[in-house]
Amino acid sequence: NAYFSSRASASFYEGYLSCVQSNCELAMEDAFLEIPKAVAAFEANADLTNLMSVVYPKIAFLLEHMANLLGHTDGIKCAPFKDANRLKSFLEKYHLLAWVEDYRRDLAELWSRRGRWDSYSEFLALNRHVERLLWQVGIVAYETHDNKGDGYQILVRPNFS
Repeated sequence: NAYFSSRASASFYEGYLSCVQSNCELAMEDAFLEIPKAVAAFEANADLTNLMSVVYPKIAFLLEHMANLLGHTDGIKCAPFKDANRLKSFLEKYHLLAWVEDYRRDLAELWSRRGRWDSYSEFLALNRHVERLLWQVGIVAYETHDNKGDGYQILVRPNFS
């Protein structure tokens, strides 16, 4: 949604670029400050519900603002990090620079197919980007198929940098 609306309206306000870049910086800063605190609390209390109540909104916020930036820059046909050294540094620090291009490519593909989607599963393919960000903060969710039945497990590895 953020990518589509931002891309569709990008030409109306090209000067919006620095604002959306700044929003991405703030979203990254917030996520990578607050999530480690939540992981540390999880280590002390093993409260997965509390951990995920912090992690998922932070990841969603980051994905939304990054999609907004990527939609805007695709709409005005410019690089997302034009004059945004701080944002680029954040992404480099957390090894996410290549991921941003991957995310952009997936969003742009959905944009190019707008109105001609085969199924909702095309959108569910974006879930891998949530997983990618979770991995970056030491959280791995995976499906299980064992004698207890199918389900999901979450592995938390708090020692990340």
